[in-house]
Amino acid sequence: LEYKEILVFFIVVICVWWLIAYMNYFNAFMIVRDYINQYKGNDGKYKKGLLFGAGVIPALLAVLVLICGPSEMTSNAINGITLIITVLTALFFTIIGLVAELKVKIQESENSAADKKILNRLCVFIFQADMFEIVVCILLLIACFCYMLGIMETLWLQFVIYYLSFVVIINIFILMKRLYVVLEQLLK
Repeated sequence: LEYKEILVFFIVVICVWWLIAYMNYFNAFMIVRDYINQYKGNDGKYKKGLLFGAGVIPALLAVLVLICGPSEMTSNAINGITLIITVLTALFFTIIGLVAELKVKIQESENSAADKKILNRLCVFIFQADMFEIVVCILLLIACFCYMLGIMETLWLQFVIYYLSFVVIINIFILMKRLYVVLEQLLK
């Protein structure tokens, strides 16, 4: 390891420690915990297949890209990822307002009480997945900036960028499916 990488590692560790120890405002662990809890079944156990799809598949895809793709990320690739993630982050913030509006529409709908309960729970899931996407996008932007600015141009950071990119893509499908179910019920 070069001195620059060791210095960056220690600065990141100190910053993370400070954020965890003293700043509840920056604590995103609750968001991640709530998102992961969505993968629990009715029996309280995690659905391993879903966790595998949401966590391991993006890692396998990232490794595949590292093995089969170019040896180094180009500045065009990083700029493209940064631009797309910035736009998606804005979209995810917009979805928060949509979820709040959906909750009102559900209460006003003519669906049965049981259907309203299910739709409200889906809205909570959509909100939690959306907040998770925002956290992942922010982490991805930080990783892209570190790579762009030459702070850390390691294979490990490339893996993180690819992994987080695939996590965002997979979770977009999860959000789309849940939004589709809620909107389909409300538009009947």
